[in-house]
Amino acid sequence: MGRSEFVVPSDEEVLVALGVEPRASGTGEFTRAIRLVGGSGEELDLSYDVVERSVRLRLNQAHGPNLDIFYEGAELFRLWSDSSSYGIALEFRTGTSMIDLKICVHPKMAIASRCLLV
Repeated sequence: MGRSEFVVPSDEEVLVALGVEPRASGTGEFTRAIRLVGGSGEELDLSYDVVERSVRLRLNQAHGPNLDIFYEGAELFRLWSDSSSYGIALEFRTGTSMIDLKICVHPKMAIASRCLLV
């Protein structure tokens, strides 16, 4: 069974883990946006709405393809780190599918998404 709410870290936890403070986004008090800049000039914009349980991810690269992902049914926003890297993990559940989205922020930006039927 899925969660009935979207669990997110506090603005303070995001600031400590990623070095960037989320800013208010849109009109609601429960929407946030984070902009991360990678070492190769890429920009990753992540915005999320806690009430609507939605996430939008945009990756803009100077010399390559751009990426724009929007998912609803967000359940969990988690910050992760290990000995050599750190990033964001997001979990979504809608109907009969579950989506994991993992964003590596350091040492190099990388995005992996996995969709499973449940």
